[in-house]
Amino acid sequence: MSNKRIYIIVSLIVALLCVAAVSIFVDHSTDRSFRRFVISVDADKVQSISILKPKDELAIEFVREGDEWNAVVPSGAMEANSRKIEGLLAYLAGVQAIRQMSNSESVWEQYGVVDSVATRVIVRSKKKTLADFYFGNTDFDAQTQEISCYIRNAGDSRIYKVDGYLGPALSGGFDAWVRKY
Repeated sequence: MSNKRIYIIVSLIVALLCVAAVSIFVDHSTDRSFRRFVISVDADKVQSISILKPKDELAIEFVREGDEWNAVVPSGAMEANSRKIEGLLAYLAGVQAIRQMSNSESVWEQYGVVDSVATRVIVRSKKKTLADFYFGNTDFDAQTQEISCYIRNAGDSRIYKVDGYLGPALSGGFDAWVRKY
């Protein structure tokens, strides 16, 4: 082979290596405007769940002690309905966004994710907060027969429409969460 041909082959190999290096080191997963998983919680790490309802209703906290859950209110604690809490944790394992609805505080009330009307859910491990979000209005699409709801993470202005309905999992007062014998 001639020197010119060897130079061209070496140049092509070097160019391909440069392109490969750039594609490896550039983070393609960063999307500044849309998050596929709005909430993603590892159920095994959860030690407590707080449900804060609007309009000064009673706040309920669930605390894990070993394999059991206790429902705690200011007046005391009782053994919680583990099946209902496990259902909530299953939902929180991967809440997927259908679409981002808005990035503006001015429409929070329209979607029901403002402090005064939304239900706030805080999920904690022993050392940190795993999820902190506001659950707002629900939406039923009559054409597709699908139900969805609106969620806003605390400290974030973005509102997401997500699959499913968190309402039944968060409904009811203290009596709905305690274990019935």
